Amino acid sequence: MHRRGAACLRLRRSQGLPDLDPLVKSIPILLVTAPDNLSETGRQIPCPGQPVEWLPGSIWETYPYYQHNMRAVGWRPIAFNHEENEIVIRSDNCLGFILDTDEPPCKECWSIVFSNQFQEFLLRAKEAKQHTPWELLTAQQMCSLLKKMANTINSLRTQVSNSSVSNHNNHTRMVMLLGTNDIPGLRRLIAAALRRGISARGLVLRLEQAIAGAYSPRGGFNQREHDIAFLVQAIAGPRLLYALNKSHGFASTSTVQRNTKIPRLLPSVGIPSAEEMRENMSAFLNPSIKPRPPSLPSGKIAGNILMFDGVALESKCRYCRRRDSAIGICREHAKNVNPRITSFASIAKLRTALFDEEDDDKKACFGSDATVVAMASYARSDHYRPIPLIVSPSDKTEKGEWLALWIQTLIDEYSVHIYGSIMHGPIFSIGSDGDSSFRKARQIICIKVEIDRNSELGKIVCSLLGINVWTSPEGITGTCDPKHVFKRFATLLQNPQGFLVHDTLVTATDIVQHLAALPDMSVEDASSLLTPTDRQNVPKAVSLIQHLQLVQGLPAPLHPGGQNSRDKVNFMSKMLGHFVLPFITIEMSLSQQLESLSTFSHLAVAMFIIHGVACLTGALYADAQSIVKNLFLTVARLQITDLTLNFYILMEGTDRLENLFCECRTQDHSRNFDIEQLGQKLSVATLINAAFERNPDLNRGHRKLNLQGTMGVDRINPESWKGDTCVGNVDLRTQWDSGRERALTILGDFFGPNFAPDLAEVFSKPKQDILRPMGDYVGIKATPDDARSEEEVIPPAVLPDTQTNQPSQNTVVEVPQETVTHAVPPDEINDEDGETFENLATIVAFAADIDTSDATLSFEDDELEISGIELDDLFPETLAEDQLEDEEEPEVFSDKLVDGDKEYLKSALIAALRPDHWKRLTVRPFRVQGKTLESLYHKSRSSITVESVISAKELNTKDIVAFLVHSANGFCLVVMEVIGFRYKKEKSLKLAMGVEHLTNGKGDFKVSGQIMEFSPCLDVADAWDWTKRYVHLDVTSRTERLTQAQFILEVPVSLVYPVGGVPVRTEDPAPQSSGDLTWRVNKTDLEEILNSAWDSLNGEGDDILGNLPLIPKIVNPNVVPYKDASGNRALMVENVPTHLQIKEKLSGKTVVACHLCGETAPLSKMRGHIGALPCGFCGLDSTCQTQLAMKKSGGTSISSTCSYHYEKMQYKAAQDPTKTSPCTNVPIHCQLCPPLGISGEPRTIWKYNAMYHLLSEHPADGIFGSDSTLLPKIPGAMMVDMFISLKEENFLKVAEAATLKNRQTYTLPGSDDIEAIKEDMKRERAPTVSVVEPTGKRRR
Repeated sequence: MHRRGAACLRLRRSQGLPDLDPLVKSIPILLVTAPDNLSETGRQIPCPGQPVEWLPGSIWETYPYYQHNMRAVGWRPIAFNHEENEIVIRSDNCLGFILDTDEPPCKECWSIVFSNQFQEFLLRAKEAKQHTPWELLTAQQMCSLLKKMANTINSLRTQVSNSSVSNHNNHTRMVMLLGTNDIPGLRRLIAAALRRGISARGLVLRLEQAIAGAYSPRGGFNQREHDIAFLVQAIAGPRLLYALNKSHGFASTSTVQRNTKIPRLLPSVGIPSAEEMRENMSAFLNPSIKPRPPSLPSGKIAGNILMFDGVALESKCRYCRRRDSAIGICREHAKNVNPRITSFASIAKLRTALFDEEDDDKKACFGSDATVVAMASYARSDHYRPIPLIVSPSDKTEKGEWLALWIQTLIDEYSVHIYGSIMHGPIFSIGSDGDSSFRKARQIICIKVEIDRNSELGKIVCSLLGINVWTSPEGITGTCDPKHVFKRFATLLQNPQGFLVHDTLVTATDIVQHLAALPDMSVEDASSLLTPTDRQNVPKAVSLIQHLQLVQGLPAPLHPGGQNSRDKVNFMSKMLGHFVLPFITIEMSLSQQLESLSTFSHLAVAMFIIHGVACLTGALYADAQSIVKNLFLTVARLQITDLTLNFYILMEGTDRLENLFCECRTQDHSRNFDIEQLGQKLSVATLINAAFERNPDLNRGHRKLNLQGTMGVDRINPESWKGDTCVGNVDLRTQWDSGRERALTILGDFFGPNFAPDLAEVFSKPKQDILRPMGDYVGIKATPDDARSEEEVIPPAVLPDTQTNQPSQNTVVEVPQETVTHAVPPDEINDEDGETFENLATIVAFAADIDTSDATLSFEDDELEISGIELDDLFPETLAEDQLEDEEEPEVFSDKLVDGDKEYLKSALIAALRPDHWKRLTVRPFRVQGKTLESLYHKSRSSITVESVISAKELNTKDIVAFLVHSANGFCLVVMEVIGFRYKKEKSLKLAMGVEHLTNGKGDFKVSGQIMEFSPCLDVADAWDWTKRYVHLDVTSRTERLTQAQFILEVPVSLVYPVGGVPVRTEDPAPQSSGDLTWRVNKTDLEEILNSAWDSLNGEGDDILGNLPLIPKIVNPNVVPYKDASGNRALMVENVPTHLQIKEKLSGKTVVACHLCGETAPLSKMRGHIGALPCGFCGLDSTCQTQLAMKKSGGTSISSTCSYHYEKMQYKAAQDPTKTSPCTNVPIHCQLCPPLGISGEPRTIWKYNAMYHLLSEHPADGIFGSDSTLLPKIPGAMMVDMFISLKEENFLKVAEAATLKNRQTYTLPGSDDIEAIKEDMKRERAPTVSVVEPTGKRRR
């Protein structure tokens, strides 16, 4: 193809115009005689001329034909195509011929369109300047001038007529009529009279006729009146519009439908396609819907934000006639099915994929959520509402990589579309909520190219130390919605796991206690702020942050632990406040807002370097920092665009798209919608917003006259903002640096001068900035820890589980008679795909998953009944078809399926494809969780009782307790501040616990807390004071970050002892400390607790080893054990038995000598060398103790005081005999012995010693000792553990005859019996299923 022709073709396609070939063939060609000789490269053909789409309007009204008669313009029209509104022009210098191998037209004709003369010709036809010579005007422009002249003449004639004194009485009469009557359409009546030049007397007669109801003006509505009528119809409904039409002369419903064409938003059938994107852009970015941005002195256009957000859908399929397809299927699985509805078999296949398939590569799912993409301007305060571009159903399983692909396609299509970046400006950013898939997609798209430091933008933002300067190749940055971050701040504060600040874990309980100290704030009110019914409640989240700001000014609590937690709560509220307050404090200027956000950013960086994700979660950190980055870069871009622009940071994120969803939910009585209804409601909502933007005085909006002191501020209009928002008055470098200095000051005031990292040094390193403070991007991958800020918790007892894809069998609705051609269906239908169905009843029942034997599907009396269809499914679309606007005539598909002489609506058949539970609840917290109305009927509710306290409140949070720990130097006592109490395996902590649980020995509770650092009091003898610091549990940890695992531990309640501490005042409180109280404890009391704690472990008895694993191990020798005034270890357990003293374990390769025979062997082999002697590790008796414990995960752990204890022994591998390692002598549990006192673990014996233990400790004949030969009844599980196979004894060179004789003597089972016992255990899932009696027979 010729390069010129290819360029023309690309230009037309980029503008969404059809190719030229079909048009050229239909154009009459000027006949020119061809020469006899032919070119060597091809045959010459006549030039067809250049087709031009005539953009100013109709080719008959807006083309100035008269100019060709007046002068030579360089071309002439030769053909017209009124269907495409195109004119074919030919240059006066046309070459006449082109080669048949070239793309038409000739060079001269093709170049006309790009000439300055033609462009001026086109511009003048579209909008002529004042005083343009009439011979250059179009017919339409000349008619307009004539009408204007006629109006002037009529006006002058009326003035002359009304100047007579005789008209005085008419004027008086007119005033009386207007003062005593409400005349509908008065303005239009008077305007019509003036246009016709009616005299004053005639006007009085018209008024009288209008009052009597005999006259009403037709038409004449201006744009404002059309907008008002449309708003009434769209918001209140046609009934109110009819009433106002009769009472006030509003435009009628038909007039509204005729004059207000609603653009059609096409829902995506599968993954959003480029074609769908182009079609929606053509419909919604048209200047009639979204006006062009105003011209700026620089000639540039301010940028926009692409907003992505999800909205809950009612899960059902709908039929799209425009594409002859089923819609409502999630885009993630749409590739697995063919959505085209061409036959009954296609519906059956779709139904099978929706309800029967389980294979992920074959199944299809209903869309439970719709992804809506909209575009909105950053720098406009008039037309700033979003314009929807994509609506696509999803099941919320889409990966970020897949999401990024079609988002990039949208960006590419927008950049080349005629109504895209050329008309409305570039895309500055992509914004979404906190969904992890969208976060990943933003990362993929927007972190590709580093901003050129020498560019206009680079010179500004690269001077900001620590800012991330990576964007997409188009310069697009990723951002998040600030209000989603507000909600997630609140979720973090509400989460029972708490967050770490310095060395202190702050929990929701701490926050409630401090909030309750505010004036007029009860504990119940404080609790409601921390436990809202709707965790999506933005005002509640903002109110929580605002109330925490007030806590900073309260007097210090009269409790040492309370003072410490108050300091940490104050710091957290200050950090979060620097992010939230700039969005809700209308007095702040843009400079102050940016400085505050910079302060938050640097505080967050410091806390991440110190704590990792123990303070802010990774997802929350990443989204908050992306907002800060984008705001600074957006201000820089707007400064480059025009220094006079205003920028409101409340335009950031997706909040404007949320407002659009509100418009959708309030258009009618149904707050929920399916995919088709959502597309229609978004179209109407867009026009509602456009009407309000044209008439801002009609929009009540969210403006408040005074926001001072208002709690829970949510939506703020740009008009309400009082601070200076001009981007030209902002110095980004100054605000960024000031924020960093303020952050360092805050950190120093709260935690001391050495706490904060050197941020300048951190950011001076390559690949380190606010998004990657340690070198790697934060929050890109979802982690379980993110649940602290991302997971919305709704009590499971409120509602049952979410819906399942089960077809509906509830409602039977008849199809209206006029939609069906009456006839009996044939007995058999052979579909074109080769599938055969007995009759149509089977087809439809298969599609709706109903039983054809029921009476729910019948063809008697010429009626069709389909299960699961409601009347709304059979009514026309929400919007009239003639009110929906199409850019071009769509391909026509049949909306019926034919069965013999009968026709069935495709929409009715497709409407049957929906799960049993599809009606969403209108209550917002449950709607976003996917809860459905039907689920309430199928499962009963259970009452919720949230108990934070069990029994009497004897032990509470912030109380102090003492217990033993295992340190490198032995066993010592430490003191812990209580955070909460965990009952069994519950996730949430309780706030208090009855004292009886300390002594009942059940072990149902564990105490969670932080070990406190104590030092001896210098003023009072035998007293210890808390240093207001907590103990780092393991200083040898590989990570340098302060995480919860390094400060928080849980201890069985049976090990703890309450401590009676006394609050005392300190002399040197910290600069930002809430008070000077600390704990003081008596040394004598601690020593008594130490002795009691050791005695309770049975320090000299056999239980000690089973209880020792319960004691936590602390690796911090500088702090634990505590030191007395002389620096000596204090509160240590003295005279620990030798076999319990902590010894360094040997490695498996260490060669040791046998204590019995002196032979040496590696430690890992010593167990096999010892064999059946009492201690399986060393062979000695009565000197070593070993305890086997079962882990929660199903594994095992072995504790032993033996010096030959091999710690790395693989328990399961050691139970399987091999030639190289034949010995399976391992510790096992004796299920006949009573469990240990504190730990509750069964007693441990060695496998090879089991027979001796049973005969000596549990003889059936009552003869205790080695003389007994009668075994007791042995639980099957224990028999399996102690069984020694023939294979093992052969490996150990034990004669088989001796083995058989031993089994016969003690009536022991053989291998077959053991296998049967194992099968019984698997089948019955019981720890004990068989016993072996003295007779040798198994008894169930």
